[in-house]
Amino acid sequence: MRTFPLCLILVTLLAGVGPVAALHQPSARTEERAAGPYRMLVRLSPDPARVMEPLRIVVAGQTLAGAMVTLIGQPALGNNAMPTRPVRLIEDASAPGQYAAMITFQIVGAWELDLRVEGAGGSGRTLVPIVVSISPSAVRQWQGWMIGLSPLLGLAWFGWWNWRRYTSRPAVSSSR
Repeated sequence: MRTFPLCLILVTLLAGVGPVAALHQPSARTEERAAGPYRMLVRLSPDPARVMEPLRIVVAGQTLAGAMVTLIGQPALGNNAMPTRPVRLIEDASAPGQYAAMITFQIVGAWELDLRVEGAGGSGRTLVPIVVSISPSAVRQWQGWMIGLSPLLGLAWFGWWNWRRYTSRPAVSSSR
């Protein structure tokens, strides 16, 4: 019966973890771009991109069918990194004119996705600015504080236990 309040507090804290985790779903960004004679939609997921996690890029356009689309991650102004290796986007067989690829960034900061298209209509190039951020921590800030302050709970229990133990003892009388 004495542990009931402690169990109630523990269950309440654990019940709050699920709804908070649902708020951190990755989002996507779609932009309309022109690369020479080609008009296209560029979809980036997740947005913002994260370090060491793949960024999915989907490029779609009616005039892109049969073209060769390549992508290079170029460091933007203020980012002291090397460009990524060229990545060739793969055309979706079921949806002509739709290309997809994954790219991973090793450095945090501003980047530009250099999309290059070569096809029957000629060649074109467009730059899509992105920001690569730090991956989210495995432990949320409030969880870190709870873990860090948890020894205080043990210290409070120890103080309460000692107080109860010493106040329940009979007083020692000194008779001399």
